[in-house]
Amino acid sequence: MLAPVRRRFAPPRLPQHVVHRGNDRGSVFKSDDDRANYLDCLMHAARRYECALHAYVLMDNHVHILATPSAAGALSRLMQWTASRYTIAFNDQHVRSGTLWEGRFFSSAITSERYFMVCQLYIELNPVRAGLVGSPAEFGWSSYAHNALGIRNPLITEHELYRRLSANLEQRRSAYRALFDPATPEVDLAAIRAALNGRHWLGDPPADLAGTKRGRPSKVSPDNSSSKDQDEIPL
Repeated sequence: MLAPVRRRFAPPRLPQHVVHRGNDRGSVFKSDDDRANYLDCLMHAARRYECALHAYVLMDNHVHILATPSAAGALSRLMQWTASRYTIAFNDQHVRSGTLWEGRFFSSAITSERYFMVCQLYIELNPVRAGLVGSPAEFGWSSYAHNALGIRNPLITEHELYRRLSANLEQRRSAYRALFDPATPEVDLAAIRAALNGRHWLGDPPADLAGTKRGRPSKVSPDNSSSKDQDEIPL
């Protein structure tokens, strides 16, 4: 018997960390043109379904996105539309057929200010953790250039918590770059993975759900995370 699919916790106006990976963990990008085309699809979907995009990274076989949906269901529509349109173009370009993405994406709502910034840094540090580059500035397919270097990206809507770093633009970017100096604590990495695998929240339980049986990902540590959880979510 198949296990029931866990209901996705994606309320409107709460930032969401999304991971979508290739079918059978296969590559979803074969060229920079593919990556540019994916971002174009993502931008059209974000406007169509009114989702604010704060951060992203395009890895070879998966993507990470940090976004705030404006309405219930908007996040799912964003991801479905993007994946569908991109797959059509990818299959046509590379003379193939069939599915490209896993059927369901992973997501977790971010319910604390601290974890919002932890998650944004986590996303833009993905290529460094994967050993592709020594610095996030060396990877061209993420939101780091916009958030840290001031190279404008029309995809990005800066979140209020990011803007709070400083009213001065250059000081804000400098403060943001300084956040990358220490390595992400293992307990935070484990919390992010646990929240995605559980499809619930990262941080404290929302007020209307406090006292439910769902766990608090922020208390997950590497010692009590299952090996299955560690394998499910790409770094």
